[in-house]
Amino acid sequence: MKIEILTYLRDNPAQYSENTEYEGRIEPMSFSEIQNHEMIYNNGKPFPKVLKELLFLAGKSCYVLKHNVLDINEFQKDPREWIEESNKAINHPFYVIEICDFAESFLFVHLDEDDDPIVRHAELYCEEYNVPFILCLCRLSSFINHRIDIKKKDSDLF
Repeated sequence: MKIEILTYLRDNPAQYSENTEYEGRIEPMSFSEIQNHEMIYNNGKPFPKVLKELLFLAGKSCYVLKHNVLDINEFQKDPREWIEESNKAINHPFYVIEICDFAESFLFVHLDEDDDPIVRHAELYCEEYNVPFILCLCRLSSFINHRIDIKKKDSDLF
């Protein structure tokens, strides 16, 4: 797959490229795994281009996103269960890119937007925190680029 939008991530594949013990290198998802996720989470329709590039470059591990102990399928399945348990709904097909607080909040993109969808933050216990259920952040490409810059600054400190 030709990377046209997430070139900054492609060109910065590791958080600590000089550290031989821990680089924090991105790990790709295979094209067949991406197609499988398109079948499951988007009724067989192609994902937005930036999301597809993100998964192709770093779908299994990405140093700029908080991936936790969940495997890739639980990572998508569990937030959907949490939404249902909290009597909320997201009325678009969506894909989770980060779980912020286990069973409380996560970042996702709608799959029926343009090629660079907006990253949204879902806060499941919004009433307790007096915040909206869903907040719009920025375009996925800008979000990833910003996170890379933050990680680069952090690694410069050490």
